[in-house]
Amino acid sequence: MNMVLKDAVERRVSPDEPGSEEPQDSLVVLRGDTVAAVCQLDELADAAVSWEDARGEAIPAVVH
Repeated sequence: MNMVLKDAVERRVSPDEPGSEEPQDSLVVLRGDTVAAVCQLDELADAAVSWEDARGEAIPAVVH
């Protein structure tokens, strides 16, 4: 499956580095093997998050 996203924002979160947000100015095409999650966004809750302070662990490898 392929997905096309318009006006997407990429957020990078790691355990050791500050979070970052990179707005995309064009369309983003995702191949099915690179999609981790897709969901609706609560814009008020999202605006309340300090993404520069966000930390997170790596997603484990998927075993088929």
